[in-house]
Amino acid sequence: MDYIRIRGARTHNLKNISLDIPRDRLTVITAPLLQRWHHRQVWATDGSKSAAARLSRETGTAKKTAARSLHRAAVLASMPATASAGAA
Repeated sequence: MDYIRIRGARTHNLKNISLDIPRDRLTVITAPLLQRWHHRQVWATDGSKSAAARLSRETGTAKKTAARSLHRAAVLASMPATASAGAA
């Protein structure tokens, strides 16, 4: 399986975090992170026209796959049980 590898992340409140996230899979940790990233419009800081376009470029996935991941994250965030589990 292919992974998105993050090594030594120190942005914002992260303190030298390293992790591997399975590519083309929506994991428990990525859904709430994607939702917050999308709503804060972090993707627009470099002039991207959409969150899907930036996510696709950053992760090397197809734009359609990135859009699907963002949609799933939004749907999961709207479900009370899922939203509370992600906040824990």
